[in-house]
Amino acid sequence: DMEGQFGSNTKGFVCKVTYPMVVSAVRREAADDISETLSERAWEFAQDYAVRRTEKGAPNLSSDLGYEVKCNNGRYLSLNLYTFSYAEHAAHPLYGKEGITFDAETGKELRWKDLVRPEDKESFTLDAINKKLLTSQYAMNDAFYSDFRGLKKLPKNYYVDGQGWIHFQFLPYEIGPYSSGEIDLNTNCKAKGF
Repeated sequence: DMEGQFGSNTKGFVCKVTYPMVVSAVRREAADDISETLSERAWEFAQDYAVRRTEKGAPNLSSDLGYEVKCNNGRYLSLNLYTFSYAEHAAHPLYGKEGITFDAETGKELRWKDLVRPEDKESFTLDAINKKLLTSQYAMNDAFYSDFRGLKKLPKNYYVDGQGWIHFQFLPYEIGPYSSGEIDLNTNCKAKGF
């Protein structure tokens, strides 16, 4: 892992960044490309923190970037980059997860459309995804905004779990209130190669 800490003050508000250094892959070049992409994301996060800290009247702010490996099977490396941010005196922190998936052999970042098996294409239309969302346990538990009738465009934030299932994830406030937390929708469709 690579770690860094940026900024400090007497109240301990800082930016902490942790991201993986990919040391093994089928090809050394693939590992280098993946590591470069992840380090760029970490650098952007730290730079954003630095800019926000210098804005006039900006509150003391703590920000964390970390990760969780969801799938690492030699074909795919799928991670969730998670962020946590708290501004002094705010009612609550903001947090979220961004999925990022790589082809472990080439180091190329993959979109979920790259992973859909031909026989599952009909499950990844906007209508099919909305139907799954609106009949999920989240809908049964009133996790969505009361006026939410479905997505207007295809989601982008996804990851692949260790069993190969493709998941879409939605941040707090994206399709439901903060109290609903993150919404993680298992498509019940596996990525190519599983």
